[in-house]
Order: sequence, then structure tokens, then C-alpha cells
Amino acid sequence: MKDQTKSNNQIYRLIPFEEYEPNLRLALNKIALESVVNGEDPIISLSGWKPSCINIGYTQKINNVLNIEEIKKQNIQIVRRESAGGAMYLGEKNDICWGIIEKNQNKEENVNLTNIYKQTCQIIINALSEMNIKSKHKIINDVILENGNGKISGSAIKQIKNITYIHGTLLYKINKEILNKILKPECDHQKKEKIKESNKKLSSISLESNTTFENAIKILEKYLTTGKKYYIKPWTKQEIEKAEILAKQYSSKEWINKF
Repeated sequence: MKDQTKSNNQIYRLIPFEEYEPNLRLALNKIALESVVNGEDPIISLSGWKPSCINIGYTQKINNVLNIEEIKKQNIQIVRRESAGGAMYLGEKNDICWGIIEKNQNKEENVNLTNIYKQTCQIIINALSEMNIKSKHKIINDVILENGNGKISGSAIKQIKNITYIHGTLLYKINKEILNKILKPECDHQKKEKIKESNKKLSSISLESNTTFENAIKILEKYLTTGKKYYIKPWTKQEIEKAEILAKQYSSKEWINKF
């Protein structure tokens, strides 16, 4: 177990980076959250997606946000997550996804989400700094380049009882050609105008740094665990088997076409 500077008395389970089939990844997210809600240790996880996929928000209508013909042509998988937000293209070795599931320190169900976003975005900023990328927090949940020329990370929060789950994506590489073809303009969740995700200012680690994908993962893991006591424990066989059953639900036509 690695003991760094103390920030709280929780002992975290670190689930190291691995690439997962998209629906299995969604199922593992749910299992992780349920385990902490049920009293197990808080969790820090890193993950990737294999194969590449389009991950749409819970209430999004597929035909409103996706170019279905192009997606079929490129044989890209569509998955629907349980959380809100916009459609995202998640490519193999394009994105590093991370999550922190923990008990609220003040033992209250209602916590200051703005502060949580600020603190977590600072973790990403510190990690990017080690990659020689200067960045800053953009309210409420984004990290952008210090010069304002591109979003490089975003996050979201889900709360159940006194548990907070914050998760996000750090862009390692972006493929604007694919984004232009498969995503339709949609209403940005913080603006009243229609914006195409590919036309937003985006950047990535590979555009700003010589850091390899593997080293970016190591650096991000380092900063996600700084100040925390933790032990490393990958997904167990039992957890994977449970997730595989749930993944069948997420891959069903009924779920994908829910709205």
C-alpha cells in the first residue's frame, strides 16, 4: 500500500487502467458505485474503450444527435449510459477515462458540487502540468488550455445518499474527421444554441505534448492517488461475471433505443 500525504482517513481501492468492451465498462461503473454505496472501500479507477464507440447521454434521442448512416458505414458501436450529458466519441487509445467514488467527508448528502469540480479539475491540471501542458479550470466542469484554445478534459457528478461519484475523460487524441461525420448539432447543456461537438474548441495531450499514451495514464494515476492511502485491486472474477450479465441489458435494442 502506498501512503502519501494525508487528506482524509479513507482507504481507496485503485483499479488500474484497462481497456474494456463499452457495455461492460458501463456495467462495471454501476457495480463500482453500488459497492461503495453498500459500504465497501471508495474506488479510484482508470479505463479505456475497445472497440471505439459513441457514448450517448441517458435521455438523448439517437436520431437527433447521431448520423446513423455514417455510423453504420464505419461500424461504430453505440452505447447509452445511465448519466446525462451529450454524445461522445470514445476511441481506442484516444481517451483516458477516470472515476472517483467516495464517501462525503462532511457526512451530509448535499455537498458543494462546485467545490468538488474545482478540486478535481485541479488534479487534472496538475497531471497535465507534468506533461508540460499549461491548463486551467473552466467553470463548471471543464479543463481547458491556459490560452483558451481548447477543452482537454470534462467531468460529471452523480450522487447517491452520502456517496459522490465524479468521473471524466482526458483527451489523449482527437479525430475531428470522425466527429464531423457522426455527430449532429445538438443543444449544449449550458447554452441555448446548437453546437456541434466537433466544432467546439478541443485539444488533446498528443497535440500539446510528446507524452505517450502509457505515460499519460501513469501520470494521471499518480495525481488521482496523491494525498490518499490506497491499495491496488483489479476487478475480481465475480465482479466481471456480474457486469457481463448487466452488459447484456445495456447492449439490448430496447435500452439503446430507449428514447
